[in-house]
Amino acid sequence: MALSKQSFQKLVNGAYGFFIILSLAWLVTSGVNNHKLNVAALVLLIVFGVQAYVKHLFANLIIGILTLFFSIYNLLDAIDAFVTTHKPLAFGIFSCLAILSIVCSLIMIFSYKKLNLE
Repeated sequence: MALSKQSFQKLVNGAYGFFIILSLAWLVTSGVNNHKLNVAALVLLIVFGVQAYVKHLFANLIIGILTLFFSIYNLLDAIDAFVTTHKPLAFGIFSCLAILSIVCSLIMIFSYKKLNLE
C-alpha cells in the first residue's frame, strides 16, 4: 500500500508541526528556567516555520538529514542519562521524543523522493 502525494504531504506537514512545537516548547522552557533567550531553539523555530511556509523539497532533504543526526545524538544522550541517573520517567519522555524526532526526520528525508521524483 503506497501513500499518495497528498497523504505524504500531510505526513510532512505533521513533521513540520512536530518540530515547530518541539522548538517552541524548548524556547519557552529555557526562557522560564533560565530567563534568557535560547538562540538555538529560536533558530530551529524560524527554520521550521519558514520551511513549513515555503515547502522547498531540497531543503527538506538537507534539514531532514541534519535533524536525523541530532535526533540520534539525543537518543544516545537520553540512554546515557538513564544509565547514570536511573530515572525511568525522564528516560521515557526523552527517548520517546527522540524516536518521534527520528521518524519525523525520515519523513522529511523521504519527502524529497516521494514528492519530487514521482
